[in-house]
Amino acid sequence: MTDIKTRPAFWLLILLVGFPQIAETIYTPSLPALASRLRTDDNWIQASLSIYFVGFAIGFVLWGWLADRMGRRPAILYGILLFIVGSLGCLLVTHIHLFLLSRLIQAVGAATGAVVTQTMIRDCYDEQQRSLIFARMFAVLACSPAIGPLLGGYMVNYGGITAVFTLLTGMGTVIGACAWYSLPETGKEIGRVKFRAAGMMIQMAADRHVIALGALVGIMYGMIFCFYAESPFVFIDHLRCSPAQYGWIGMCESSSAILAAQLNRSLMRRNPSMLIIQSGLWVMLSGSLVMTGTCLLPGLTTIPFIIGFAGGMFIILCGTGLAMPHCLSAGLSHYKMAIGTAGALFGLYYYVVTGGIMGVMSVLHSEYISVMPCLFIILATIALIIHLVAVKRAWYRT
Repeated sequence: MTDIKTRPAFWLLILLVGFPQIAETIYTPSLPALASRLRTDDNWIQASLSIYFVGFAIGFVLWGWLADRMGRRPAILYGILLFIVGSLGCLLVTHIHLFLLSRLIQAVGAATGAVVTQTMIRDCYDEQQRSLIFARMFAVLACSPAIGPLLGGYMVNYGGITAVFTLLTGMGTVIGACAWYSLPETGKEIGRVKFRAAGMMIQMAADRHVIALGALVGIMYGMIFCFYAESPFVFIDHLRCSPAQYGWIGMCESSSAILAAQLNRSLMRRNPSMLIIQSGLWVMLSGSLVMTGTCLLPGLTTIPFIIGFAGGMFIILCGTGLAMPHCLSAGLSHYKMAIGTAGALFGLYYYVVTGGIMGVMSVLHSEYISVMPCLFIILATIALIIHLVAVKRAWYRT
């Protein structure tokens, strides 16, 4: 662990790890309008969400590898610079293919906030402290996908799509300035530890502990971002909510993380991590069933439908808030010799899973609202099977 004086401020960690999620979700209220502006259909716009995760996966490998060789601080600063370039591209282009390229560049840059920030946390805290830090961080981060649609809704209402990407460009500039002035270097062995990335990849690919935990994280992120990708079409197109109203629904969803953080703090005093993960997965399945039941019940009016649909997602987010901090904390406990690269490969894996789920959702996207909740039931069931198989060998005990 690093000396306490070289630990980054918690507020800065939150900014760095939160802005990629805001960048992903802030323009979701503008998705229907964006399709019109770029003269394309909804499926291409859905693909812009999937390609963000492809870029994120590329960025995870790039910045994690560079963090072990040139340092955590330079990797953060260069990544933010690339994010600003991608945001400017999204602001200026008028063709869907150039827009997708700009989103890819934006995502590669944004990934530094996720992977290198997690690496710095692993530099500075032991495993028990990490679980608490990740739980606190997840409680705050759960607001970022909600803050994104809320801000995006008001931006679209009052400034159009241009205002959304102008805001992202400015946000990247401000966060980059904060990191330049306030972010310390936390890595002690930068460039001195010799290892082969290919060898580490093979070792991690054979590690059932890593494979199981990474799959769970990917499934949880996949469910979260499928909701934020699909819900604008549900609430804005089908239910005729305004973009601002949709943003407030997202803010209500984010309060689930506060509840999950409080439950996590209580449960960690007397339960092993693997049991908390299992509880979270059962909660996720319960929320998926509530969403599906709401969609299949005939004759529901708008308000009861919104309560049931959004309430089911609230339950799912409570489940992810319980399980995910422990998956992230325990996933790389045996790879401290090159934690930046290990974190990059781990992140690549679970974001590929997330991107794959997003890709499936973009293919399944249709006029039937029940498609996404049914997919969530399948995903939550798969996650439970993975966990139950892993529990037999106590892979998740911390």
